[in-house]
Amino acid sequence: MIMDSRKALIMAATYGWNGDGQSEWPCPATLETIISWAKSHMDSDADTDELADEFKKLESQGLFFRVHPDAFVEPAYYCSYDDVFLAEIYPDSEHDPFGLWVEWKEENDEEFGQDWRKHGICLGRGSQGGNSTNGSCQGKECLWYKDKSPECNWGLRLKY
Repeated sequence: MIMDSRKALIMAATYGWNGDGQSEWPCPATLETIISWAKSHMDSDADTDELADEFKKLESQGLFFRVHPDAFVEPAYYCSYDDVFLAEIYPDSEHDPFGLWVEWKEENDEEFGQDWRKHGICLGRGSQGGNSTNGSCQGKECLWYKDKSPECNWGLRLKY
C-alpha cells in the first residue's frame, strides 16, 4: 500500500511494524523507532525529514505525546489512542482498530487514571506491584533508573 507520511505515521501508531497485528504499545518509543515503523508502511524511499515534520504535526494534534523529558537521552513518546485519527485510514468506524483503541483508553483510564496520558504505559515495569504487569512509565522513579542502568528494560537510554 502506498501512502503519505501522515497516514504512515497513523498506521505506525496502530500496528508498529507493517505486518504486525494491532497491539497496545508496550512502552514509550523514540521518534527514530516511530519513523522506522512508519517507513515500513511506505515505499522504501520514504523521506525521514518529511516524516519527522508530519510527526510534529500529529504530536501537536494529540496523536502522540512526549513522556518524561528529563529521564531519557532521546525524547520518548506514547500514543494517545485518539480514534479520530483512525478515521483518516479507516472511514468505517466499525473497523477493528476503533474498538480496540476505545477499549484501551477506557481500560487505562480505569486502571491508571489520567496518569498514563502524561507518562505512557510500561509493560512489565519492575516496580509495578499487584497482579498487573503494566503501569504508567515512571521515568526517573523507575527501578532501572534508580539502579543507574544505561537503559530501561525497553532499551530507552536513560539520562543522568
